[in-house]
Amino acid sequence: MGYSGRAHIETIAREVSKLLRRDINSIKETVTRRINDFCSDAKDFKKDRAYDLFERVESATYQLRDYPRRPTTIELVAIEFEDNIIQGMWKQFDSQAKRIDPKKWARFSNEEKLLRFARYMAKGNVQEEYQRRLNFTASDQ
Repeated sequence: MGYSGRAHIETIAREVSKLLRRDINSIKETVTRRINDFCSDAKDFKKDRAYDLFERVESATYQLRDYPRRPTTIELVAIEFEDNIIQGMWKQFDSQAKRIDPKKWARFSNEEKLLRFARYMAKGNVQEEYQRRLNFTASDQ
């Protein structure tokens, strides 16, 4: 892909397919949609300027608008985990934080929220709860 901050969809899809081992055409579609979600050159782009990360430089070729500065994408996406147990614990943690002090929680960046969640998850009793849920899930299978 090079280091110019610029790439053709085909190149990106080939690199992603090495990791996912999926059909290249479906990967190209997904990559194109995700890039267009963050590109004001897309006809259906209706987001805040902070979400405008890519520019179309030619057909199916994009580059980061502020290359080489790396965008702070953590603040632009929802906090989600692949691990269903961690996702469930995140949702509980998030709900509780919103109940305790909704204004303060809303002011935190995603990075701050994740740091607080990581500290919470590192507590011994929370680790035990995670293990209990993990073992319970494993026994169902």
